[in-house]
Amino acid sequence: MALVVIGSVAALSFMALVVIGSVAALSFMALVVIGSVAALSFMALVVIVSVAALSFMALVVIVVVASASSILAAWWSWVGPRSGLDRCWLVVVVAWSRVSDRRRRLPSDWSSRRAAVLRRDGGRCQWKVDSVSVCGAPATDVDHIVAGDDDSFGNLRALCREHHAWKSAREGHVALARMRREVAGRFRRVEPHPGLRGGGVNGS
Repeated sequence: MALVVIGSVAALSFMALVVIGSVAALSFMALVVIGSVAALSFMALVVIVSVAALSFMALVVIVVVASASSILAAWWSWVGPRSGLDRCWLVVVVAWSRVSDRRRRLPSDWSSRRAAVLRRDGGRCQWKVDSVSVCGAPATDVDHIVAGDDDSFGNLRALCREHHAWKSAREGHVALARMRREVAGRFRRVEPHPGLRGGGVNGS
């Protein structure tokens, strides 16, 4: 009888040992999982911080370039460019200032308005290829039909990236040519009247 009791106690002890071992193994696995989650969380935090830092740096660059553009434009407007290279830089600065200003003038609900236009046009490019048909390619951009500050839905249309880039390039070329003419006319050298070149009356 004693042997039976001893055997039962030994079996129970062995089962308890197995249970304890299983609990220890599960605890170790849980610890590994927690460690992995912690590591992934740390990596995600590092990525988020890096993205935030890059976004902040990009914002700083944009602000610095916009401020420098405004300062240079004001300086050149006051003293005038002294060379052809200065005139080229003035054209670039004025163009950058106008583009930045155009982005700032977009309405506060531009994102929702843009999504509504893309949805209205079925996500297809509305560029007219002839009098009756449109491009129909997948649209990625929303274009102002008439350039300016008219952000009404009647002046907006969906365009594919290629047609929007082509239209923007054409408008930019026209605007750049106009600015070049303005700059050239503003700083054109004025020749004295032929009758006053001698310095005296009638060239005497």
